[in-house]
Amino acid sequence: MCRPSQREENEMSFRERVFAKKVGTDSLYIGAEMIHFAIVDASLEPKLPNFVGRLEDNYYFLSEEIPTEYRKPILTHEVNCFALKACGRHNHCIVATEEELRHVSQEIRQDYLALRRTFFRNLARMYESQPTSSFYLQICSTRDYLVGVQ
Repeated sequence: MCRPSQREENEMSFRERVFAKKVGTDSLYIGAEMIHFAIVDASLEPKLPNFVGRLEDNYYFLSEEIPTEYRKPILTHEVNCFALKACGRHNHCIVATEEELRHVSQEIRQDYLALRRTFFRNLARMYESQPTSSFYLQICSTRDYLVGVQ
C-alpha cells in the first residue's frame, strides 16, 4: 500500500487520513449487531497509543497496536458510548466502560486496565485546552473512574 507524503497527509481530511492509514479490517459482534471496523496504522495518532475512533457514518477504527483480545471490549465501549450519548444518557462514557469491562477476562484484566487508564490519561491531556467541553469532562470522569477499578 502506498503511503501519502507528510505534505499530502497534512492536506487530507481526517476521514481521508483514516482510510490512507488502513492496514486491515475485521468485524465483531457487539450484542446482536455485527460491527465492521478498520485496523489503522498507529502513526495516525502517535500522541495517543491504542486509540479507537468513529467517523460520522458509524465507521469504527482501531489502532493496529491494540492486542486482538482487547478489541472486543474496546469496541464495545466505543459503540455503547455513542449509542448512550445519542439517547441523552448522563455519564454515558462511564456506563459504556462498565459494559466494556464485562468483556474482559480475569486473565488479562490488570494489563487491560493499565492500557485503558493510560489511554484515558493521554486522551485527557490531548483535550485539556477545552476544560469545559462535554467530551473533556466525560474523558476525565472515565479516567478517574478507572483509577478505582480492580
